[in-house]
Amino acid sequence: MKKRFILTSLAFILTASTLFGCSCMSNEQNKIAKENESVSKTIAEEYLKSNYENGTVNSLSCITYTPKESALGSRKASNYVRASATVNDKNFYILVNTDSKQCLDNYNSDDVKEMIKQRAAAALPNSTPADITAEIFANIVPDDINGNDYEGYLSITDKTADDILTSGNYSVNVTCSYIDDTADFSAIDTSSFLPQNAKFGSVTLTYLNYKDEARFRSGGNASYTLNDSFTSSFDGSSGQPQNEYKAYTSISVDDVEIAWDSTKLDLTVGKADDTPEPEIKNEDYPNLVFKPKSDNAIEINYKLLDKAEGVGDIDFYFDGTLYGSYGILNDSQNILNPNTVMEINETRSGVNFVPFTFAHDEGSFTLAIYTGEESNTLSELVSGFQK
Repeated sequence: MKKRFILTSLAFILTASTLFGCSCMSNEQNKIAKENESVSKTIAEEYLKSNYENGTVNSLSCITYTPKESALGSRKASNYVRASATVNDKNFYILVNTDSKQCLDNYNSDDVKEMIKQRAAAALPNSTPADITAEIFANIVPDDINGNDYEGYLSITDKTADDILTSGNYSVNVTCSYIDDTADFSAIDTSSFLPQNAKFGSVTLTYLNYKDEARFRSGGNASYTLNDSFTSSFDGSSGQPQNEYKAYTSISVDDVEIAWDSTKLDLTVGKADDTPEPEIKNEDYPNLVFKPKSDNAIEINYKLLDKAEGVGDIDFYFDGTLYGSYGILNDSQNILNPNTVMEINETRSGVNFVPFTFAHDEGSFTLAIYTGEESNTLSELVSGFQK
Protein backbone atom coordinates (compact mmCIF):
# COMPACT_ATOMS: atom_id res chain seq x y z
CA MET A 1 0.00 0.00 0.00
CA LYS A 2 2.79 2.42 0.92
CA LYS A 3 4.60 1.76 -2.39
CA ARG A 4 1.41 2.41 -4.30
CA PHE A 5 0.93 5.74 -2.48
CA ILE A 6 4.42 6.89 -3.45
CA LEU A 7 3.92 5.94 -7.09
CA THR A 8 0.54 7.64 -7.20
CA SER A 9 2.00 10.79 -5.63
CA LEU A 10 4.81 10.81 -8.18
CA ALA A 11 2.33 10.46 -11.00
CA PHE A 12 0.31 13.33 -9.57
CA ILE A 13 3.38 15.57 -9.33
CA LEU A 14 4.34 14.82 -12.94
CA THR A 15 0.79 15.47 -14.08
CA ALA A 16 0.61 18.73 -12.10
CA SER A 17 3.91 19.88 -13.58
CA THR A 18 2.58 19.21 -17.06
CA LEU A 19 -0.73 20.95 -16.40
CA PHE A 20 0.49 24.01 -14.51
CA GLY A 21 3.90 24.44 -16.10
CA CYS A 22 6.70 26.30 -14.38
CA SER A 23 8.20 29.75 -14.23
CA CYS A 24 11.19 28.69 -16.32
CA MET A 25 12.09 29.78 -19.86
CA SER A 26 12.37 27.65 -22.94
CA ASN A 27 15.66 27.21 -24.77
CA GLU A 28 14.37 29.55 -27.45
CA GLN A 29 13.59 32.31 -24.92
CA ASN A 30 16.95 31.83 -23.20
CA LYS A 31 18.59 32.33 -26.57
CA ILE A 32 16.63 35.54 -27.14
CA ALA A 33 17.64 36.78 -23.69
CA LYS A 34 21.32 36.23 -24.44
CA GLU A 35 20.98 37.99 -27.80
CA ASN A 36 19.27 40.97 -26.13
CA GLU A 37 22.07 41.18 -23.57
CA SER A 38 24.66 41.18 -26.35
CA VAL A 39 22.83 43.93 -28.26
CA SER A 40 22.30 46.01 -25.10
CA LYS A 41 26.01 46.09 -24.24
CA THR A 42 26.83 48.17 -27.31
CA ILE A 43 23.84 50.47 -26.64
CA ALA A 44 24.81 50.93 -22.97
CA GLU A 45 28.45 51.65 -23.77
CA GLU A 46 27.48 54.26 -26.35
CA TYR A 47 25.03 55.76 -23.83
CA LEU A 48 27.79 56.12 -21.23
CA LYS A 49 30.15 57.66 -23.76
CA SER A 50 27.59 60.20 -25.00
CA ASN A 51 26.23 61.26 -21.61
CA TYR A 52 28.95 60.62 -19.02
CA GLU A 53 32.12 60.76 -21.20
CA ASN A 54 33.39 57.61 -19.54
CA GLY A 55 32.23 54.62 -17.57
CA THR A 56 32.11 50.85 -17.77
CA VAL A 57 29.37 48.27 -18.15
CA ASN A 58 29.85 45.64 -15.44
CA SER A 59 27.05 43.16 -16.06
CA LEU A 60 23.90 42.64 -18.12
CA SER A 61 20.62 40.92 -17.25
CA CYS A 62 17.72 40.55 -19.65
CA ILE A 63 14.42 41.23 -17.87
CA THR A 64 11.98 38.35 -18.19
CA TYR A 65 8.23 38.28 -17.58
CA THR A 66 5.20 36.01 -17.66
CA PRO A 67 2.69 37.04 -20.36
CA LYS A 68 -0.88 37.45 -19.12
CA GLU A 69 -2.07 35.08 -21.84
CA SER A 70 0.39 32.37 -20.80
CA ALA A 71 -1.72 29.51 -19.42
CA LEU A 72 1.32 27.53 -18.29
CA GLY A 73 3.12 30.44 -16.68
CA SER A 74 6.26 30.08 -18.81
CA ARG A 75 8.42 33.19 -18.88
CA LYS A 76 9.56 35.20 -21.89
CA ALA A 77 12.52 37.45 -22.55
CA SER A 78 11.51 41.11 -22.77
CA ASN A 79 13.20 43.71 -24.93
CA TYR A 80 14.49 45.38 -21.75
CA VAL A 81 17.96 44.68 -20.29
CA ARG A 82 19.27 46.02 -16.99
CA ALA A 83 22.94 46.97 -17.17
CA SER A 84 25.11 47.52 -14.11
CA ALA A 85 27.49 50.42 -14.74
CA THR A 86 30.16 52.50 -12.99
CA VAL A 87 30.99 56.15 -13.61
CA ASN A 88 33.54 58.04 -11.48
CA ASP A 89 33.44 55.28 -8.83
CA LYS A 90 29.64 55.55 -8.59
CA ASN A 91 27.67 52.37 -9.28
CA PHE A 92 24.22 52.62 -10.85
CA TYR A 93 21.94 50.89 -13.35
CA ILE A 94 20.88 51.55 -16.91
CA LEU A 95 17.59 50.24 -18.29
CA VAL A 96 18.10 49.54 -22.01
CA ASN A 97 15.28 49.05 -24.51
CA THR A 98 16.92 46.91 -27.21
CA ASP A 99 14.19 47.73 -29.75
CA SER A 100 14.07 51.53 -29.47
CA LYS A 101 17.64 51.84 -28.13
CA GLN A 102 16.22 54.23 -25.53
CA CYS A 103 17.90 54.20 -22.11
CA LEU A 104 16.87 55.24 -18.60
CA ASP A 105 19.20 55.29 -15.61
CA ASN A 106 19.09 55.95 -11.86
CA TYR A 107 22.37 57.90 -11.61
CA ASN A 108 20.65 61.16 -10.55
CA SER A 109 17.57 59.55 -9.01
CA ASP A 110 18.32 60.45 -5.39
CA ASP A 111 19.01 64.10 -6.20
CA VAL A 112 15.82 64.50 -8.24
CA LYS A 113 13.71 62.76 -5.58
CA GLU A 114 15.13 65.08 -2.92
CA MET A 115 13.89 68.08 -4.93
CA ILE A 116 10.45 66.51 -5.26
CA LYS A 117 10.30 65.67 -1.54
CA GLN A 118 11.09 69.22 -0.47
CA ARG A 119 8.49 70.52 -2.90
CA ALA A 120 5.85 68.26 -1.32
CA ALA A 121 6.86 69.18 2.27
CA ALA A 122 6.41 72.88 1.44
CA ALA A 123 2.66 72.27 1.17
CA LEU A 124 2.59 72.09 5.00
CA PRO A 125 4.54 75.25 5.99
CA ASN A 126 6.18 75.76 9.39
CA SER A 127 6.30 72.02 10.04
CA THR A 128 9.24 69.70 9.56
CA PRO A 129 8.50 66.10 8.55
CA ALA A 130 10.23 63.33 10.45
CA ASP A 131 10.63 61.44 7.19
CA ILE A 132 9.86 61.84 3.49
CA THR A 133 9.86 59.15 0.83
CA ALA A 134 9.42 59.60 -2.91
CA GLU A 135 8.93 57.21 -5.80
CA ILE A 136 9.20 58.04 -9.50
CA PHE A 137 7.98 55.61 -12.13
CA ALA A 138 8.71 56.00 -15.84
CA ASN A 139 5.40 55.45 -17.65
CA ILE A 140 7.10 53.92 -20.69
CA VAL A 141 8.20 50.85 -18.69
CA PRO A 142 5.48 48.22 -19.22
CA ASP A 143 3.67 46.80 -16.21
CA ASP A 144 4.07 43.24 -17.48
CA ILE A 145 7.82 43.38 -16.81
CA ASN A 146 7.12 44.54 -13.27
CA GLY A 147 7.65 48.20 -13.96
CA ASN A 148 7.35 48.98 -10.23
CA ASP A 149 10.61 47.10 -9.67
CA TYR A 150 12.37 49.71 -11.78
CA GLU A 151 11.45 52.76 -9.73
CA GLY A 152 13.73 55.78 -10.02
CA TYR A 153 14.86 55.23 -13.61
CA LEU A 154 14.92 58.59 -15.41
CA SER A 155 15.67 59.97 -18.83
CA ILE A 156 19.10 61.61 -19.04
CA THR A 157 17.38 64.92 -19.85
CA ASP A 158 15.27 64.95 -16.67
CA LYS A 159 17.43 66.36 -13.88
CA THR A 160 15.02 68.47 -11.78
CA ALA A 161 11.59 68.18 -10.17
CA ASP A 162 10.17 70.46 -12.88
CA ASP A 163 11.60 68.18 -15.55
CA ILE A 164 9.82 65.18 -14.04
CA LEU A 165 6.50 67.03 -13.64
CA THR A 166 6.46 68.67 -17.07
CA SER A 167 7.76 65.89 -19.30
CA GLY A 168 4.57 63.83 -19.20
CA ASN A 169 6.63 60.65 -18.81
CA TYR A 170 6.34 59.84 -15.09
CA SER A 171 4.08 58.96 -12.19
CA VAL A 172 5.08 60.21 -8.74
CA ASN A 173 4.24 59.11 -5.16
CA VAL A 174 5.43 61.12 -2.14
CA THR A 175 4.79 60.39 1.56
CA CYS A 176 5.56 62.99 4.26
CA SER A 177 5.49 61.65 7.84
CA TYR A 178 5.13 63.89 10.89
CA ILE A 179 5.09 63.08 14.63
CA ASP A 180 2.31 64.59 16.75
CA ASP A 181 2.37 67.77 14.67
CA THR A 182 -0.03 70.58 15.63
CA ALA A 183 -0.54 71.85 12.07
CA ASP A 184 -4.01 71.80 10.52
CA PHE A 185 -3.72 68.79 8.22
CA SER A 186 -7.22 69.32 6.87
CA ALA A 187 -6.10 72.61 5.28
CA ILE A 188 -3.03 71.42 3.37
CA ASP A 189 -2.77 73.20 0.00
CA THR A 190 -0.99 71.05 -2.58
CA SER A 191 -2.00 73.14 -5.59
CA SER A 192 1.45 74.73 -5.73
CA PHE A 193 3.20 71.37 -6.00
CA LEU A 194 2.68 71.19 -9.77
CA PRO A 195 4.19 73.71 -12.20
CA GLN A 196 1.72 75.45 -14.49
CA ASN A 197 2.68 73.40 -17.54
CA ALA A 198 2.55 70.06 -15.70
CA LYS A 199 2.09 66.82 -17.62
CA PHE A 200 2.25 63.47 -15.88
CA GLY A 201 0.72 60.05 -15.50
CA SER A 202 -0.40 60.49 -11.90
CA VAL A 203 0.80 62.18 -8.71
CA THR A 204 -0.14 61.14 -5.17
CA LEU A 205 0.95 63.16 -2.13
CA THR A 206 0.33 61.61 1.29
CA TYR A 207 0.76 63.37 4.65
CA LEU A 208 0.71 61.23 7.81
CA ASN A 209 0.65 62.67 11.33
CA TYR A 210 1.68 59.91 13.76
CA LYS A 211 0.57 59.94 17.40
CA ASP A 212 4.09 59.54 18.74
CA GLU A 213 7.58 58.52 17.69
CA ALA A 214 7.19 54.90 18.76
CA ARG A 215 4.24 54.47 16.45
CA PHE A 216 6.06 56.21 13.64
CA ARG A 217 9.03 53.88 14.09
CA SER A 218 6.73 50.86 14.02
CA GLY A 219 5.97 51.57 10.36
CA GLY A 220 2.72 51.22 8.48
CA ASN A 221 0.04 53.87 8.06
CA ALA A 222 -2.99 52.23 9.65
CA SER A 223 -5.21 54.42 11.81
CA TYR A 224 -3.66 53.07 15.02
CA THR A 225 -0.46 54.94 14.29
CA LEU A 226 -2.02 58.26 13.22
CA ASN A 227 -3.66 61.45 14.42
CA ASP A 228 -4.41 62.61 10.87
CA SER A 229 -3.88 61.63 7.26
CA PHE A 230 -4.24 63.75 4.13
CA THR A 231 -4.03 62.46 0.58
CA SER A 232 -3.91 64.64 -2.51
CA SER A 233 -4.00 63.01 -5.93
CA PHE A 234 -3.67 64.42 -9.43
CA ASP A 235 -4.65 62.33 -12.47
CA GLY A 236 -3.52 62.89 -16.03
CA SER A 237 -2.73 66.53 -16.74
CA SER A 238 -5.32 67.92 -14.31
CA GLY A 239 -3.97 70.65 -12.07
CA GLN A 240 -6.89 70.26 -9.65
CA PRO A 241 -6.11 67.94 -6.73
CA GLN A 242 -8.55 65.41 -5.35
CA ASN A 243 -8.15 65.63 -1.58
CA GLU A 244 -9.13 63.26 1.21
CA TYR A 245 -8.66 64.07 4.89
CA LYS A 246 -9.07 61.66 7.80
CA ALA A 247 -8.92 62.48 11.51
CA TYR A 248 -8.45 59.45 13.74
CA THR A 249 -9.69 58.77 17.25
CA SER A 250 -8.81 55.81 19.44
CA ILE A 251 -10.00 54.40 22.76
CA SER A 252 -8.29 51.74 24.87
CA VAL A 253 -10.29 49.28 26.96
CA ASP A 254 -8.35 46.62 28.83
CA ASP A 255 -5.93 45.06 26.31
CA VAL A 256 -7.76 46.32 23.22
CA GLU A 257 -7.37 49.65 21.40
CA ILE A 258 -10.13 50.61 18.96
CA ALA A 259 -9.44 53.24 16.29
CA TRP A 260 -11.65 54.85 13.65
CA ASP A 261 -11.94 57.79 11.26
CA SER A 262 -13.92 60.36 13.25
CA THR A 263 -14.72 62.36 10.11
CA LYS A 264 -16.82 59.43 8.89
CA LEU A 265 -17.95 57.59 12.00
CA ASP A 266 -19.48 58.44 15.37
CA LEU A 267 -18.48 55.70 17.79
CA THR A 268 -18.72 55.11 21.54
CA VAL A 269 -16.95 52.37 23.47
CA GLY A 270 -17.49 51.05 26.98
CA LYS A 271 -17.81 47.98 29.19
CA ALA A 272 -20.75 45.79 28.20
CA ASP A 273 -23.46 45.05 30.77
CA ASP A 274 -23.73 41.41 29.72
CA THR A 275 -20.98 38.83 30.11
CA PRO A 276 -19.63 37.02 27.02
CA GLU A 277 -21.42 33.95 25.77
CA PRO A 278 -19.97 30.92 27.60
CA GLU A 279 -19.51 28.93 24.40
CA ILE A 280 -19.56 29.84 20.72
CA LYS A 281 -19.36 27.70 17.62
CA ASN A 282 -18.76 29.10 14.16
CA GLU A 283 -19.24 27.35 10.81
CA ASP A 284 -15.94 28.75 9.56
CA TYR A 285 -14.15 26.93 12.41
CA PRO A 286 -15.94 23.55 12.56
CA ASN A 287 -13.18 21.94 14.65
CA LEU A 288 -13.10 24.59 17.39
CA VAL A 289 -15.24 25.59 20.33
CA PHE A 290 -14.65 29.16 21.54
CA LYS A 291 -14.67 29.93 25.27
CA PRO A 292 -14.21 33.38 26.87
CA LYS A 293 -10.89 34.30 28.49
CA SER A 294 -12.62 36.63 31.01
CA ASP A 295 -16.04 37.76 32.23
CA ASN A 296 -15.68 41.14 30.49
CA ALA A 297 -16.92 42.26 27.10
CA ILE A 298 -16.71 45.60 25.29
CA GLU A 299 -19.80 47.29 23.86
CA ILE A 300 -19.35 49.35 20.67
CA ASN A 301 -22.05 51.68 19.31
CA TYR A 302 -21.54 53.24 15.89
CA LYS A 303 -23.22 55.51 13.37
CA LEU A 304 -21.96 56.58 9.97
CA LEU A 305 -21.82 60.37 9.63
CA ASP A 306 -21.84 60.14 5.84
CA LYS A 307 -24.43 57.55 4.83
CA ALA A 308 -23.43 57.86 1.18
CA GLU A 309 -20.29 55.91 2.05
CA GLY A 310 -22.35 52.78 2.78
CA VAL A 311 -19.65 51.08 4.87
CA GLY A 312 -17.62 51.81 7.96
CA ASP A 313 -14.18 50.72 9.08
CA ILE A 314 -12.87 50.05 12.56
CA ASP A 315 -9.35 48.93 13.39
CA PHE A 316 -8.73 46.73 16.41
CA TYR A 317 -5.33 46.52 18.07
CA PHE A 318 -4.86 43.71 20.57
CA ASP A 319 -2.03 43.63 23.07
CA GLY A 320 0.75 41.21 22.17
CA THR A 321 -0.13 39.03 25.17
CA LEU A 322 -3.36 38.08 23.36
CA TYR A 323 -1.53 36.60 20.38
CA GLY A 324 -3.11 33.27 19.40
CA SER A 325 -6.50 34.19 20.90
CA TYR A 326 -9.66 35.20 19.06
CA GLY A 327 -11.62 38.43 19.18
CA ILE A 328 -15.30 37.66 18.59
CA LEU A 329 -17.75 40.39 17.60
CA ASN A 330 -21.38 39.63 18.41
CA ASP A 331 -23.71 41.59 16.13
CA SER A 332 -27.43 41.00 16.71
CA GLN A 333 -28.26 42.62 13.35
CA ASN A 334 -26.48 39.80 11.53
CA ILE A 335 -29.16 37.12 11.84
CA LEU A 336 -27.43 34.48 9.71
CA ASN A 337 -24.02 34.74 11.35
CA PRO A 338 -24.09 36.97 14.44
CA ASN A 339 -20.53 36.12 15.54
CA THR A 340 -17.55 37.38 13.55
CA VAL A 341 -14.30 35.68 14.52
CA MET A 342 -11.07 37.69 14.30
CA GLU A 343 -7.84 35.74 14.56
CA ILE A 344 -5.31 37.64 16.68
CA ASN A 345 -2.18 36.56 14.87
CA GLU A 346 -0.76 39.51 12.92
CA THR A 347 1.94 41.23 14.94
CA ARG A 348 2.97 44.83 14.34
CA SER A 349 5.62 45.91 16.84
CA GLY A 350 4.15 43.74 19.57
CA VAL A 351 0.56 44.65 18.73
CA ASN A 352 -1.90 42.44 16.88
CA PHE A 353 -3.84 44.38 14.25
CA VAL A 354 -7.20 43.32 12.80
CA PRO A 355 -9.29 45.59 10.51
CA PHE A 356 -13.09 45.22 10.45
CA THR A 357 -15.63 46.56 7.97
CA PHE A 358 -19.39 46.64 8.57
CA ALA A 359 -22.18 47.38 6.12
CA HIS A 360 -24.89 48.94 8.35
CA ASP A 361 -25.38 52.68 8.76
CA GLU A 362 -25.61 52.32 12.52
CA GLY A 363 -25.80 49.68 15.19
CA SER A 364 -24.00 48.10 18.10
CA PHE A 365 -22.08 44.94 18.90
CA THR A 366 -19.96 43.49 21.63
CA LEU A 367 -16.37 42.32 21.53
CA ALA A 368 -14.90 39.66 23.80
CA ILE A 369 -11.65 37.68 23.80
CA TYR A 370 -11.94 33.91 23.43
CA THR A 371 -9.71 30.87 23.27
CA GLY A 372 -10.23 28.25 20.58
CA GLU A 373 -10.46 24.77 22.03
CA GLU A 374 -10.56 21.53 20.10
CA SER A 375 -14.16 20.36 19.68
CA ASN A 376 -15.33 16.99 21.02
CA THR A 377 -16.07 15.87 17.48
CA LEU A 378 -12.46 16.37 16.45
CA SER A 379 -11.19 14.73 19.65
CA GLU A 380 -13.30 11.65 19.02
CA LEU A 381 -12.13 11.49 15.41
CA VAL A 382 -8.47 11.70 16.40
CA SER A 383 -9.02 9.15 19.16
CA GLY A 384 -10.60 6.78 16.66
CA PHE A 385 -7.59 6.96 14.35
CA GLN A 386 -5.23 6.26 17.22
CA LYS A 387 -6.94 2.99 18.19
